[in-house]
Amino acid sequence: MSRRSPAVAVLISLFTLLALWLPADLRAQTAPTPLPAGITAGPTAEGISEFRLANGLKVLLFPDQSKDLTLVNVTYLVGSKHENYGETGMAHLLEHLVFKGTPTHADPTKEFTARGMRWNGNTTHERTVYFEAFTANDDNLRFALKFEADRMVNSFIAKKDLDSEMTVVRNEYERGENEPFRVLVQRLGAAVFTAHNYGKPTIGVRSDIENVNIERLQAFYKRYYQPDNAVLLIAGKFDPARTLGWVAESFGAIVRPSRVLPALYTAEPTQDGERDVTVRRVGDIKIAAVGYRVPVRLHADSLALSLLGATLTSNPSGPLYKTFVESKKATQIGPLGLGGVDAGFAGFVLVADKSSDLARLEAELITALEGGAANGVTQEALERAQREMAVAFEKAAESPISLGMALSEAIPLGDWRLLFAQRDRAQQVTLADLQRVQKTYFKAANRSIARFMPEAAPDRVELAVAPSPESIVATYKPRAALADGEAFIPTPDALERRTVRDRANPALQSAVLRKQNRGDSVVVKIQLRWGERREQVAQPALGFVGLLLMEGESPEKKQARTDALTRLKSRYSVGGSPVSQGATISITSDREHVLDAIRLLLPEIRAGKMSADAFARIKKQITTGLASRANEPQTVLNNVALPYKNKAFGLQRGDPEFRKTNAELIADLQEISFEDVQRAWQRNWGASQMQVAVVGTAPEGVVEEVRRQFEGWRSQAPTYVRYDARHQTLPGNTLTVEVPDKANALLDVDQFLPLNANDADAAALRLAVAVFGGNQLDNRLAERIRKKDGLSYSVDASLSLPEVGNRAYFGVEGSYAPQNRDRVVAALREEAALAIKDGFTEAELSRARSNELQARLQRWSSDDSIASALLTQMDRGESFALDAAREAAIKVATLAEVNAAFRKYIKPDEWLIGLAGDFAKAEKSGTVATK
Repeated sequence: MSRRSPAVAVLISLFTLLALWLPADLRAQTAPTPLPAGITAGPTAEGISEFRLANGLKVLLFPDQSKDLTLVNVTYLVGSKHENYGETGMAHLLEHLVFKGTPTHADPTKEFTARGMRWNGNTTHERTVYFEAFTANDDNLRFALKFEADRMVNSFIAKKDLDSEMTVVRNEYERGENEPFRVLVQRLGAAVFTAHNYGKPTIGVRSDIENVNIERLQAFYKRYYQPDNAVLLIAGKFDPARTLGWVAESFGAIVRPSRVLPALYTAEPTQDGERDVTVRRVGDIKIAAVGYRVPVRLHADSLALSLLGATLTSNPSGPLYKTFVESKKATQIGPLGLGGVDAGFAGFVLVADKSSDLARLEAELITALEGGAANGVTQEALERAQREMAVAFEKAAESPISLGMALSEAIPLGDWRLLFAQRDRAQQVTLADLQRVQKTYFKAANRSIARFMPEAAPDRVELAVAPSPESIVATYKPRAALADGEAFIPTPDALERRTVRDRANPALQSAVLRKQNRGDSVVVKIQLRWGERREQVAQPALGFVGLLLMEGESPEKKQARTDALTRLKSRYSVGGSPVSQGATISITSDREHVLDAIRLLLPEIRAGKMSADAFARIKKQITTGLASRANEPQTVLNNVALPYKNKAFGLQRGDPEFRKTNAELIADLQEISFEDVQRAWQRNWGASQMQVAVVGTAPEGVVEEVRRQFEGWRSQAPTYVRYDARHQTLPGNTLTVEVPDKANALLDVDQFLPLNANDADAAALRLAVAVFGGNQLDNRLAERIRKKDGLSYSVDASLSLPEVGNRAYFGVEGSYAPQNRDRVVAALREEAALAIKDGFTEAELSRARSNELQARLQRWSSDDSIASALLTQMDRGESFALDAAREAAIKVATLAEVNAAFRKYIKPDEWLIGLAGDFAKAEKSGTVATK
């Protein structure tokens, strides 16, 4: 049920699919003794202890008292590769249906909301995962354990739920059909895998989604959703001994099944020639994806292939990156792959603008890969990749959710400890290994490219037999754990007590909040302020400065800085834009290295060294990215909606609130020169007005070091003036635009409100919008449009309340099949009218209130969020007392106040309703009425 990311985000996530070094928390922990009856202890490694119930359930405990969060995660060893003919998408559809409830838990999403839980499910080829993350307390933990035990064997899996959810999943499928890259990768997988189910998309094919048989779905559920096919992980803040008793109580009563799971034996035949597939759809970028069959993940060559992909495409020093991106022949290049328990594929994807000669780029890429590209990788580059991987393990050791997802990828391979064993094995890969695997697998006969030529003597690749998990784990040695963190509940009052502020000089403020973090982590945020909004908007080149500062003076110097930061276990970012009226510098490090990281980075930022070549490259990347979205429903709708808003508000180019269309953005980008960026830097950047926020296990002297590095650096821009946006009423209207060849349509509703975050009605309206469409699946719109009518994968309402001014915004966004356009709009209007007429209920308000309060508390579990809040407080002369007051307002808001606020502010007659999709095709088929 995880939301699908935009195409570019999907591209990035798929780039890293082969990587096995996912985030994990690595602290040692002694197993609880004595153990509850029926539970036996298994191995313990790097802070994780394994236990086994008599019914076959495997339990992993990972206590971490440093964050006030707990995760309950269940991994079922079933995914799309376990589906039979006619069942594609069944594992994913079942993931949806187990949220429909049990006889004991009739509507789990409402129960999650009432407890403020973050929850979701996720399906891959190998496994299905469910999790609940929540503020740590025994009641929430016991509920999560009882619920997961209940839905393991008692979920309804009812025909009525299938009938409505099938159309929801179909809409999710249609959303994916809108994305050229996602479709291309699916076609590449189908070309590579002619026999194995890796060649089938996890979401399934449309005919199977629409015609799935409820009896087969129920049988699939009963076969695979059993304790002997599942692994339960509990991570975060909890008492191990007490929790293990609750696990025995909740899951121990489930009887071990007598059935025997079927053995999977289908193996992909050895590939005997090149395979090509071409996808032709509406779009504005060109993509080439090439893949080579490779062994299973447990084979040592898989690690070498992953490192080869990373080193070849690394920005800025990778040979393929230099050949294609730095030279501006392409805008992106990165590794691509699929596989796991069984043999998969490894390869690369290249993105270029619409005018590029893709055939020439493909030929050049294939020549490089099959002609010895690995010879261009240096020992330094390999060691850099291995270092970065090792640091990633340490730096990402703070999130129970990341741990759960990482382990869920290792568990299907045969043993959760493989996550750590593979980490260590990766450090043993040599440069000779990279060159060997390139020569072994990157051959024409083993290649598929997403776009049959007989050979007299085909050069085929026979894949080696995989080693056993036991043989790998036998040589694995657990490492020591990271430094412990303190138990700290981040309420606004607690945060305020910890904060030390220096406001003696309003132009140079600071706020330091010290607490003992796991791994001694620390976050530093520096905010520089200057200028007035209108004159800043007149300098669009400002948007490039932060990007170019991070690129540095040359690729060599950028790489040197990156290497130094890796050694210092630090990361950073520099951001800024005309509308922000300044810049924000963020540094994430640890107590030992943060001062050195500041001394490394801030002089470079102050020096303002930028590269004209990097500017040209980034400008082309941004322009190509904008062009790639030219035919997306949101962009096409914006081409009509944004000029409508500008005209309605009387806005002209140069006004702070003026919004540009995609074409206008591209045209303006083309006019920006490198000299413009340099002038914007010289005119604006400086530390005349600066705020510094420090959060975590910080040493003394952080603020002083920042001030010392920026001392005397004055901005030449006018003094910073906070922008105060004022409300204007937007005339209601309905805008319908055609977007050909898109299976998924868009709903976008806008209304502007005269309200501020500190107004008396703010808390009540926030709760009202949450009940109407804001809580995850537990809201009026979800109940009607998704659950009852089955028209949409998601329809959400949102409310944005400004801290300054009174230009508030209410919006609704949704997706649907074009033929369902009129039904979706009618349902939305009906639900709004019903809420205005009859109001909401106490039960709905109670759940929304609980969810809002828990979400506010969970926000403070992120040091980055705390640091950002401190910057905001310094900018506005506030403290955490304001957050405490807002929480208090949420707690005391009455149902009458909530209903009154919704009636007062939500005006359907003032809605600008935008509809974008291939409605002409639907009207031609007679499935939607012509307006």
